[in-house]
Amino acid sequence: MASEASASSSTPNVSPVLVKELRTRWDDLTSFVSAATKEKWWTAIYNNYSARHFHNLDHLAHMLNLFDQYKDKLKDRYAMAFAIIFKHLEYDPKASDDAEKNAHKLREFCSETTFDQENYVANLIIESGSNCTDAHLSKTEFGADDIHYLIDFDMAYLGDVPEKYDEHSKNIHQEFGHLNETEYREQRIKVLELFLQVPNIYATRDFRERFEDAARKNIQHEIDSLNKQKLSEAVDAIKEGAKGGSKVKKFTTIEEMRESLTEFFASKDRDWYRSGIHQLEEQLQKMIESDGEYF
Repeated sequence: MASEASASSSTPNVSPVLVKELRTRWDDLTSFVSAATKEKWWTAIYNNYSARHFHNLDHLAHMLNLFDQYKDKLKDRYAMAFAIIFKHLEYDPKASDDAEKNAHKLREFCSETTFDQENYVANLIIESGSNCTDAHLSKTEFGADDIHYLIDFDMAYLGDVPEKYDEHSKNIHQEFGHLNETEYREQRIKVLELFLQVPNIYATRDFRERFEDAARKNIQHEIDSLNKQKLSEAVDAIKEGAKGGSKVKKFTTIEEMRESLTEFFASKDRDWYRSGIHQLEEQLQKMIESDGEYF
């Protein structure tokens, strides 16, 4: 197909096998749709998903694979398949209305076909936009409705093995090219901390038992890593600012260190050092004890 060839040229990591599997699934799911309409929406699905680093065809396939594993527990598996496909059809990390846009796209698709579960699927897409339900907010409650599984399918990657989680994190980072490194770190830490603050990352019993512990460990590890990057950046900046000629300034007293820190922090806004900066004194004390050398 021409659409697949053009998109693949800008997205070399798209697997032809994966594309074929997804296309076959789409064709089976839309057997009631005319060939022209089926092709039109497949082209939109392919082009939109294949252009991204994380919310891409791999993520869509992962959600659909989980759907296959748990479809016997769904109230309306047919409607859920459409909800999964349309959930991230439109995705803009700068926007806050993706769910509404995708519900609108689903309704647009329905207006061109005889699909009769428009309201149910559109509501699933909109309600899943917050990634939170009552079952997420109570340690003693589990969710068993389609909305709970839809959100859990989407968030399952958080509980992946550490190596895969790190890969997911790098791909998510690439979707935020409109932010500089400091801005991204601050926003990412806020999002990750929210996951740890909510009583349950997963709503269903199946996913909570399977992924909850691993997800919390992965998230905490990423927060720690991001805070270490902030700390390293701060210390490197102090080290750079303290250079005299080719030599690094060696602090000989705590007072000398405080004066240097005061001057450095006065040049930064609050968001720059809001979290994690308390670790600086320990690191700088090591510098003093090692005769001014940073390691």
